[in-house]
Amino acid sequence: MRLKDFIRDQFKPRLEERRCLVIYDAEGRYRECPAEPGSGARAFIDAGEYIITARERAPGERLRMARLGQSKQQRQRFTCLPAPKPESDEEKCHDPFQNFTLGGAAFPEGDGDISQVLEHLA
Repeated sequence: MRLKDFIRDQFKPRLEERRCLVIYDAEGRYRECPAEPGSGARAFIDAGEYIITARERAPGERLRMARLGQSKQQRQRFTCLPAPKPESDEEKCHDPFQNFTLGGAAFPEGDGDISQVLEHLA
């Protein structure tokens, strides 16, 4: 199994349960993993170059999916941030995607996620 497929498999249950996944990716390791072409139920927002523009786009993607006739259970959104996951309360206050993390899920979520990726690379 390729690393991209392995990581994508880590994302699936989180999206099914929470419908929104914020991927903190300071090193750019996971950028290609979420994209699944042809899925109208999924939106991928890359906050790479313009984080504020990406933040403004996020609610619009939810409306776009609703217009496509997707039920709430089917609407899934990935957001990829070129930043490390905020750890302290102060860092979380400055994260423009923190509300999506609180209402959804984050990757990586603890040391277990990183160690699983590293094990797969070995």
